[in-house]
Amino acid sequence: MLRQAPATAQFSLDGQMLWKGVRQVSACTEEPILSIAQGEQLTLVVFREARLVISWHFQLSPAVDEPFVFGIPPMIASHMCKSAPPVPALARMAVNGSDVSLSAHDADGPFELRWRFEIGQLPVPPDLSRLLQPPPHPVVVGHLEIADAILGAAAKLMALEVERQLHRSKLAVVVGLRGAELVVEGREMCKEPAGFYHFDPRLVTRALEFMRAVQLEVSLTPLDHERAFLSLVERQPDYTLHCALLSLGPDTQRLIAPGRGLLSRLSA
Repeated sequence: MLRQAPATAQFSLDGQMLWKGVRQVSACTEEPILSIAQGEQLTLVVFREARLVISWHFQLSPAVDEPFVFGIPPMIASHMCKSAPPVPALARMAVNGSDVSLSAHDADGPFELRWRFEIGQLPVPPDLSRLLQPPPHPVVVGHLEIADAILGAAAKLMALEVERQLHRSKLAVVVGLRGAELVVEGREMCKEPAGFYHFDPRLVTRALEFMRAVQLEVSLTPLDHERAFLSLVERQPDYTLHCALLSLGPDTQRLIAPGRGLLSRLSA
């Protein structure tokens, strides 16, 4: 079970990769970054508009003995985005509950960042682990292919909004699988065949903007109440980027339920 470190947990990591990951996930939100150290992996997680979870995974060497979580507040993330990454790459972190320190070197010599961040009330979705790890057996598609399909669907929705005077809340990008074929369309929300789901066109487009790889992995994972989450995954030699989007529905259910914080989710 993931938890805050009750005693000081110290570990080494690639500071340049940490800077790179913070910069990438900070580009989509000004919210705090949830950081999960587990085994040989550090995962940086941000949430956008309660329907989109973006996670950035990279390797830790050596691995941490026990899994734990900590937060990176917006002020620290902003500093990392504006400052040069460590040189050499090796950095050292120490986490004790809400207290975090990061030691490294840059062109001017050694430096240390210290911060305190209470993550207990940071809201996260239920079944967080399902939203972080890329699902097995994805459909592999070209970036340009899926970009054309999504942008084409979004353009069709804009035309429908104007021509038929439909409110945008009644319009969605529909994603489904027809055998091994990925189907992406834009239309008015209605009852869909099994395996087809509605997604917010703004968030689908936004998630796609973070992807840089030529080939992407795409998956649909069914949930309860005729919902699913759509996974867009980019795999690079030094990191994996995963965007998980919750489908739309008449009950306006969100990934993040109000009133429940991080620790209650992780201990459930």
